[in-house]
Amino acid sequence: FLPLSILYFEICLTGSGHQDGSSLDLVLGGDYVPFCSVRSRGGSEAVLWVGFGWVSVQVGEGEALWFRASLTGNGASNPVREEYRYNLELLRPGVFAVWDGVYYAMIVKGGGRIAFLDFPLNQFAKYDADGVLVGSRMVDAGLEVLGSEVPEYIDMVYSHDHYDHIGSSQVAYSTLKDMFPSAEIRIWSSFRVKNRLESRQSKNTPFRAPIPTDAIERNSSDWVFPDGLTISFSITSGHVGGDLLVNIPRTGSARGVVFVVDFIFPGYVPFRNFAFTNDFGAYIRTIRRVLKIDFDVVVSGHLHRVGARTDVELYLKLANDIVEIAKEAIMEAPPPDPSTISDPNDPRFANSFLLVNEYLDSIDEICFAKLLLSYGCRINAVDVFGVSLCSVATEYVRISPRKEDGFAPV
Repeated sequence: FLPLSILYFEICLTGSGHQDGSSLDLVLGGDYVPFCSVRSRGGSEAVLWVGFGWVSVQVGEGEALWFRASLTGNGASNPVREEYRYNLELLRPGVFAVWDGVYYAMIVKGGGRIAFLDFPLNQFAKYDADGVLVGSRMVDAGLEVLGSEVPEYIDMVYSHDHYDHIGSSQVAYSTLKDMFPSAEIRIWSSFRVKNRLESRQSKNTPFRAPIPTDAIERNSSDWVFPDGLTISFSITSGHVGGDLLVNIPRTGSARGVVFVVDFIFPGYVPFRNFAFTNDFGAYIRTIRRVLKIDFDVVVSGHLHRVGARTDVELYLKLANDIVEIAKEAIMEAPPPDPSTISDPNDPRFANSFLLVNEYLDSIDEICFAKLLLSYGCRINAVDVFGVSLCSVATEYVRISPRKEDGFAPV
């Protein structure tokens, strides 16, 4: 698997009779991907934007052109170091992004203090031959950062309470406690995350994440490391509620860094249902809030590279546009037809949920078609998660738009 940019191609389509806006069928690995449309440049030339390698382009009646894309990265991290199974990326002095090929976390070190931000369970976890969790690569990364230094203070920070991001924290805690018995170890999260983790733990559930010892207040809290490095914490929402927003302000030539997890997926649309947001309005407000910060780099928990301010700006535009697209889709969708469930001899008879579901699906499909046309050639995976994003947006528009989000009901 190679992380790719949205690549630019100029292809020559002769005798196809294509017109500006005519559709292309893209065949990738045998699957039909409705991705882009022809953009005519006069004569037989066309411009195609696509983010993949081998692609079959079919135009008109069966005419096909095969070509090989040159594979270029989209600012991705270098391949994961085989001997370590993770990469360390220095974002600024004392601040590191840790990447395992799928997940991102962070380490911050200053003076005799080291802070670990998240403990992903996936590649970061280490298992023995029997599949038992025995270690966390976040600890390995921390040891690499520390060198021979013995920390006086160790902070473990949970961005939120999803175990894919903090599921190796228990074994990490035990390891750090054994390795540095004289260090003071504190575990941090928001109050809401702490309460949810407490309510989840019982003798019948695996103990994957130790309960936080400290809660970060709703108002911003600042940590100042011995060498002057400052981290600002605040609480936001839009993913699970009680999500952490971490800001390391720009100082001098050192870049400003933001850590906010499961909101931004650099180079790609948000994961399914806007990363299973519990509040789409809050999700949009968090994106706006991030953009009020003076930063250069965002570490967001997933995929192949850290993000830039332009990634967050694109997300805000996408979120705003999809709300407007959802409004259009609601207005254009044909109303439910009660006659489809009025025949007593039809298995669908009187199935009101079926009628409503077909109506909602039609709204989502109209929204998806419009979204694909607007963003299919600008950001990856619209074709994968576009329908689910539309489902969230259309529900928001129909049921719970808020004036403070800048939107009004249809």
